[in-house]
Amino acid sequence: MANAAFGIEHPLVTVRDIAAVAARYEALGFAPRPLGRHPWGTVNRLVMFADNFIELIAVEDEAAIEADPVGGHIFGRRVRDSLKLGEGISLLALHSKDVAADEAAAVARGAWSAGRVEFRRAVRLPDGSEDEAVVSLAVLPDDAHPRLGVFLCQQHKPHLVWNPDWLAHPNGADAISAVTVLAPEPAAVAGRLRQVWGAAAVAEQPGGWRVETAGGLLHVLDEEAVLARFPGMRLPVGAGRRAPCGVAISVHTARFHAAVVPAMRIAGVRVEEGAARRILVPAAYAGGVILEIHG
Repeated sequence: MANAAFGIEHPLVTVRDIAAVAARYEALGFAPRPLGRHPWGTVNRLVMFADNFIELIAVEDEAAIEADPVGGHIFGRRVRDSLKLGEGISLLALHSKDVAADEAAAVARGAWSAGRVEFRRAVRLPDGSEDEAVVSLAVLPDDAHPRLGVFLCQQHKPHLVWNPDWLAHPNGADAISAVTVLAPEPAAVAGRLRQVWGAAAVAEQPGGWRVETAGGLLHVLDEEAVLARFPGMRLPVGAGRRAPCGVAISVHTARFHAAVVPAMRIAGVRVEEGAARRILVPAAYAGGVILEIHG
């Protein structure tokens, strides 16, 4: 993997009906992994790329959330509570190969750590064999801006997550290139961005901030700039109540025309040919996020 510390690893796209949303991603030419389960009552379908992935996540077992052995307000409770304000990105996971060292670096920059979570989950591989993924998380919440909470994620058995058989998609998609965050007052979150990624990674751009992470760009923009970036799209339902919050995911495809064919069958999709070479999928279709697929 080329991803490195604090790179975008996976946005958690929180949805009510994971089967329906996963079917829509399949209709767009993605190939989500089979259903997985967490010990705190949530289920997921992962859209895997070589260096990062999209996690579609939903609540399956309310009782398990309340009996959550990790005890935090993140994860199961965060997914459930986020859904009350609408579907969409509830958390952002950042890549780590040494969660303790990366946690210490963020704390040294002024971030607050809510502590470490260690867990295991069963994994069924494409050949039918079973194994157990081992994961360490360091949770870096932001009480002032809850949807800017992030967590560092270290996969101790990365081969169980990034299996080559899960990386091929009919639409040629191969990477998350950017995540866009709606921030009504971008200046108010600049300090948070510098705490997590460091001052050198954060630069001003029209309408907000641009963060260079090891796993793609993070654009933090006001509403006018978000709508200008994704013309013809509407903000996800509830985004104004959740903001600042993630509202869009940009995905690169190596075979743009392979992505255009299935997208053209979907109402509300905007296809831009020529220099732009991108497809814009409405948030109402893609689980509460504007999905940009570009060449």
